[in-house]
This record gives sequence, structure tokens and C-alpha cells, in this order.
Amino acid sequence: MGALLNGFGALVRLISALPAVNSNPLLYHNAGYAIAMCGQVLTAAAQPFILYAPTKFAVLWFGDKERGIPTALASMG
Repeated sequence: MGALLNGFGALVRLISALPAVNSNPLLYHNAGYAIAMCGQVLTAAAQPFILYAPTKFAVLWFGDKERGIPTALASMG
């Protein structure tokens, strides 16, 4: 879910940077900015899914005294 939201949000932000969006006289003059903000909201909604994953994997794969370092490394990665 996190990867899908993150990928779709990045695609929406990419669309906001296209010259056709920013120079189209039929669109609102800040349409690129509004579209970029929608993409940013999608990527922000993906973050809880992505940030929760390292602790979930550490609980499943490592013992009680071994979870700190793998969680920290996965979170930084």
C-alpha cells in the first residue's frame, strides 16, 4: 500500500511539472502547484505504511535483544 501510494504520488507530482500543465491557458494559473500538492498529500499518506515496516520485520525476524540495530538500519535505509 505504501509503495503504491508513494509511486502514484510521485507520478502526480511529475505531471504537475509538465509544460503542458503550466502553460495551458484553459487551466487555472496555479494548476501545476495544486496538482503538486495533491501528489504530495498522496506521498505523505504513504509514509506511515513505510515507516512501520522496519519494526514489523524486526519483530518477526530477530529476537528480543537483537531488534534495535536492524530497526535503526532499516529505518535509515
